[in-house]
Amino acid sequence: MKEKFKDILRRLDKFRKYRKLFQHLISEKNKKILKATEFSMLPYQRLEQMWNLAELQEDLGTKGVFIELGCWKGGCPALMAYVSKVKKSERKTYAIDSFMGFPEPTNKDTQKKDIVGIAKANIKDAENARRSLGVDKNMIIIKGWVEDLIPKIKDNIKEIAILRLDMDLYEPTKVCLKQLYPLVVRGGFVVIDDYGYKGWEGCKKAVDEYFKGKKVNIISFDKTERYIMKT
Repeated sequence: MKEKFKDILRRLDKFRKYRKLFQHLISEKNKKILKATEFSMLPYQRLEQMWNLAELQEDLGTKGVFIELGCWKGGCPALMAYVSKVKKSERKTYAIDSFMGFPEPTNKDTQKKDIVGIAKANIKDAENARRSLGVDKNMIIIKGWVEDLIPKIKDNIKEIAILRLDMDLYEPTKVCLKQLYPLVVRGGFVVIDDYGYKGWEGCKKAVDEYFKGKKVNIISFDKTERYIMKT
């Protein structure tokens, strides 16, 4: 499992080296997406999709905040916050993470305990992402484990336009859906980063359990990421 994350980081580093050769040929939008890759494990295509989704919500005037739980170094929420800035919106984007890596998995997960602490980041990384994209006023960074944190902050959030979950494991995913999905407005989106990952079935289990009996369409973006639009 550790090798999986090392491989992801190696491929990201290789991508960043090559993209510098072509930076003069790309648009401002693409430059910002590429900048966000410096603070994210998400591939370019997923970050571009999050830009498009944030732009759609701004253009439609959908109420609510943008929020990512499991933000790692903050690249994705910084990018969404940048879209709001470009649109001259006062919308806030929340970037939430323990910044301590993975917690211990439960018996609902398929991972071994050797993942504890993997994917650790520093809150300063997220602050650097915020500064690099120029969104100090738009992006709020909060450190903590979601099980403890969400009950304390959800009253301040009130409405959500985009809820992005990237926590991989059963328990934090289930907690966030229970606490935050009711705050997603009609026309709002839930994005599940890890739904289809082989070996990370705890996330899928949490999503399937929560939405069982509810009338929702789970839409595939690629092999692993899923979208839900609240109607």
